[in-house]
Amino acid sequence: MHNSSPRQKFIGPIVLCLAAAISSCSERSMEEVSVVTELPVMDAVVDLPLTNEVQVRWTDYGIPHIKANSWEGLGYGFAHAIASNTICVLAREFVVVRGEQAKYFGAPESNINQDAFHRALLNQDKLDDYLAYASADSKAMDVGYVRGYNDYIEQHRGAMPESCNNQPWITSINESDLARITIGVGIRYGLGRVVNEIASSRPGMELAQLQALDLEIDRNMIGSNALGFGRALTDSGRGILMGNPHYPWHGSSRFHMAHLIYPGELDVMGVGLITTSRIAIGFTEHIAWSHTVSTALRFTMFQLDLVPGNAMAYRVGDDVHDIEAIEVEVETSDGIVTRIIHMTHLGPVVPWAGNAMD
Repeated sequence: MHNSSPRQKFIGPIVLCLAAAISSCSERSMEEVSVVTELPVMDAVVDLPLTNEVQVRWTDYGIPHIKANSWEGLGYGFAHAIASNTICVLAREFVVVRGEQAKYFGAPESNINQDAFHRALLNQDKLDDYLAYASADSKAMDVGYVRGYNDYIEQHRGAMPESCNNQPWITSINESDLARITIGVGIRYGLGRVVNEIASSRPGMELAQLQALDLEIDRNMIGSNALGFGRALTDSGRGILMGNPHYPWHGSSRFHMAHLIYPGELDVMGVGLITTSRIAIGFTEHIAWSHTVSTALRFTMFQLDLVPGNAMAYRVGDDVHDIEAIEVEVETSDGIVTRIIHMTHLGPVVPWAGNAMD
């Protein structure tokens, strides 16, 4: 690790977002109970066959079983089901990742910082790069998800829960917004823990102006999960994976359970966060899996040496790099507020006092 100038320390975190793909070829039976949702014919956005019907069947405990004959249809039904359970929370999160909190919910410093952070890091170039790596099937599911979400809004205007009914921030989304929320959720417990520091960094800050970083997780809100039992310990002679909800019971990080069926392609049941458009933890006919929460940092911190006399440049070995100043406009009810987000080639600048690893 390089040592920094005694006046200032810059940290450039890097976050890696991981995605899992799941595939299975069995079809499970479902008990039909109340709802069959017709899927409108969608415009052809990708070269895949489209369907005009998706079934959403609800069973006990409010679990949607979504069956479709295309990836678009599967995404459509999934979005429609999640929105029907928690439209206000999900719509609020789209406001967050679009950087529009100060526009709709007032402009305290915390909202302005959040908006500047998301607008700088989730800009269109980064979203385009992210979307370029998606497979054709994944893109098709995203197209369906967007259409399902938007159709739900149009079908339920004036009939949503009181907390968001007829609110101006209930708006349609597009594929870029879906990418925003996917990435935004992925960095929430990484870079999302230093939003205020990133949004308030500026050159030449004295040590007396800096504060130590608090990188501890709230152990009462999230924690570890999953117990695995080998076949030697089970009555069935087969392995068992037991998971428990280990994220908050309320809000955007709450788990949402669903069963997705695309005959011949996918049959998976499990949970994702309200804000994720895929099953993240669950099981197929052949495999069950889980993941967990630990106290490890979800980003890598680099301590950088500033060039003497130039607070906007730093050294890495023998190379000198400039710090990029990105001007971000945040809309409020009183007009536009400007923030500067500073970026290195390793990530955003985080000013801090002391050793964050202590």
